[in-house]
Amino acid sequence: MTLVCIQQGLFLEITGPTQKDLKLRANLNYEDVSRAVSGRSIGFFIGAAIGGFLVDKLDPYCDLMLAVCLDLGGTATIIAPYAQSIGLMWFLFVMQGTFEGIINIGKVRIIIT
Repeated sequence: MTLVCIQQGLFLEITGPTQKDLKLRANLNYEDVSRAVSGRSIGFFIGAAIGGFLVDKLDPYCDLMLAVCLDLGGTATIIAPYAQSIGLMWFLFVMQGTFEGIINIGKVRIIIT
């Protein structure tokens, strides 16, 4: 579980230090980049709702669900700097937030059981 927390921290917190690079690579200003990053919060609420349902339905496979969500969240993090439009960047951050919500619900379920 410690490695799950470390990996989640790595793919979620890399955005802050690289915000200047995201701005330069996509030819955007800081307002647009911060608007895209704020999509992660919307995704978190979506992921928490989806995660509650998935954890109840896929209880025996909760570890697999965490692994898949960590992989997909990391993939969205890798792709985000190459997004050339604010819409795609926002979508990738929403996906990161969605996977973060699912991971958090799954972690709590594993810790409790």
